[in-house]
Amino acid sequence: MASDTPSPAIPPGGAGHSTEGPHKLLGTLHVLFGSVLLLAGLCCGMSVIWQVAAAPLTENYQKSIAAGMKEQRDRPLREQIERLIEQEKTAETDEQRAELEAQRLELEETLAKEMPVVNFNFAMNDKRYVAFMVTDAFTGLILNAVMVIVGIGLMASKEWSRKLGLWVAWLKIGRLIVLYTVAIAVIVPAYAKQMGQMMGQMATVQQAGGPPTPGADAAEMMSMFYAISLSAVYVLMILFGVIYPIVSIRVLIRPKVKQACAPQRPIVPAGSA
Repeated sequence: MASDTPSPAIPPGGAGHSTEGPHKLLGTLHVLFGSVLLLAGLCCGMSVIWQVAAAPLTENYQKSIAAGMKEQRDRPLREQIERLIEQEKTAETDEQRAELEAQRLELEETLAKEMPVVNFNFAMNDKRYVAFMVTDAFTGLILNAVMVIVGIGLMASKEWSRKLGLWVAWLKIGRLIVLYTVAIAVIVPAYAKQMGQMMGQMATVQQAGGPPTPGADAAEMMSMFYAISLSAVYVLMILFGVIYPIVSIRVLIRPKVKQACAPQRPIVPAGSA
C-alpha cells in the first residue's frame, strides 16, 4: 500500500544531477573559449595556406625589386667607369694611369656583384616551419572543437563530457609542452638565423654605394636577439596556456562534480508496496 508521505523533490536533471555547480560554469567557459580559439585557429590555418601558396609570387616580386635597385646602383657606377676610361687615355704618367685603372677595376668588380634579394617570406620555404605551423593549427582545431562539445555536455551534466573533458585538458597540456619545446629546439634557431641574415641584407641594401655584403656581426646580433625573444614567447605560451587546462582538471575531479554528472538512477517512490 502506498504511503501518503510526499517524496522529496527531484532536481530537473534527475537523481544526482544539479541545475547549478562549477561544472556548469566550466561548460559555459569551454563553449566560449573553445569557439574563440576555434575561430582563431581557422584564421591562422587559412593564413598559413595563403602564405605557402603566395610564396612563389612574393619571391618573384622581391627579385624584381632587387633588379630595380641594382639598376639604380649601377647607373652612377657606369658613369664613373666611363670617366675613368677617358682619364686613363689622357693620363700623363704611368703611375696616374695605374691608379686610375685600379679605381676602374674596383668599380667594375662592384658592378658585377648582384644586389642581395631580401626574402621576407623565407619561413614559408622552410619545410620544418611549415610543418610546425600546420601541426599547431590542425591539433588546435581538433582539440578546440572537442572542447566546445565537452562544454555543451557539461552544461547538460553528462558523465561522458566530464571524462572527455579530462582527456582534452591533459592533451592540451601535453600538446603545448611537446609542440613548443620542439619549436624552441628546432624552429627558433633556424628562424632566428634567417631573420638575422635578412636584417643584415636590409642594412646592406640601404647603404649608399656600399658593396652588397651583409655585415656578419650585425646578422649574428640580430639572430641572437630573435632566438632569445622567440624562445621567451614560446615559454610564456606554455606557462599561460596550461593554466586553464589545469583549472579544468581540478574542477572535473571534484567529488561534487562527479556526483552531479553521474548517470541517472531510477527513482523508487517512498512507501511503495
